[in-house]
Amino acid sequence: SLTVASGATAHVSVSVGWIAPFTSEVTITTPTYPDVTFTPSTFVITQPNLAYDLAVNVLPGATQRTINVPITGTYVYLGTHTAFLNLTIGPPVIATNGKIVFQRGFGAWSNVPYNDGGQLYLTDPSPYSPTPPTVTETLFGDGSQPHVSPDGTKIVFLVNGGLTVSPTGSYSPQRLVLAMGGSPLWGYLYPKLSPDATLVAFDTGNRIAITNVGCTSGHEYDPLVCNWSQLGAHSVASSSQPAWYPVLTTSGSNRTGKIAFVRKDNLTATAGDLVVTTVTIAANGVVTEGSTINLTNSPATYSFPAYSPNCQYILFGKDAGLWVMKADGTGSHQIVQDTGGTPGLLLGKHPVWSPDETKIAF
Repeated sequence: SLTVASGATAHVSVSVGWIAPFTSEVTITTPTYPDVTFTPSTFVITQPNLAYDLAVNVLPGATQRTINVPITGTYVYLGTHTAFLNLTIGPPVIATNGKIVFQRGFGAWSNVPYNDGGQLYLTDPSPYSPTPPTVTETLFGDGSQPHVSPDGTKIVFLVNGGLTVSPTGSYSPQRLVLAMGGSPLWGYLYPKLSPDATLVAFDTGNRIAITNVGCTSGHEYDPLVCNWSQLGAHSVASSSQPAWYPVLTTSGSNRTGKIAFVRKDNLTATAGDLVVTTVTIAANGVVTEGSTINLTNSPATYSFPAYSPNCQYILFGKDAGLWVMKADGTGSHQIVQDTGGTPGLLLGKHPVWSPDETKIAF
């Protein structure tokens, strides 16, 4: 028996025993559920009485229930046998809101692309009750357009137009460089760390590109840790402002994920739609593009999609307003504010969710 919270992962050990020479190996297979995955989903046991690790991944938003999960072993010459894992899916663990990182300085108020004079600050917001909070801000270091990895360990940002990564614990900036070249990745925008903090997706101006976090000076010729991939490389459509789906699934040595972004029909178009593309990520970080579907079908000035941590909703900009919709593109509506009992439209840019999904910052 095993209990796993929605959005969490747990591990179980799988082992088999047999008497040689009647069988030499056992193929273990796991079932498919829409909200539960197993890593690896299929594997071969070649040694008796040796424990093999099986990760049970319960996706965010999974239905709370108890299921008997069949774990099937197919023995050479001896047929198929099934054991059952009694799996209880519990409520999600409520995330704790932490600090906010933001940019202050030259051009921070405007849509200046690179904000070369910007600096990054950390602040820990407090409830605005019963009195206004005393807000303390701490300088983190030079930079603009920050994005923190979901696990809180890394931050990616721009410094004088160059893509830069640092641990969140201290300001230790490292420039990202071009794979197989070594020149700094300069002039790109809106970097976003992948859910596992190993890749960075960013806006090249007309395409979404992805590179390894480890692609820093001295590693530019190492294909195990430094690679460059691009979405829509042969398309006339332009793409910008990426957002990772919060969960990666694993199949063998590959990972599978999604990236949402703004797509326009061509480089001169002023209106576009929000779309999402599936991606397969090899062990070395090389990304292969899969299918792309529209999240919206009404061209407008869309901007800055952001998935909620539980994968169920997307914040985004539309014209000058902030909007929210379900992750499949349905149920879109504009967010309003209530000032002194008078409802009004909420205007802003670059929206992000709080970890507990109760608030947004913009």
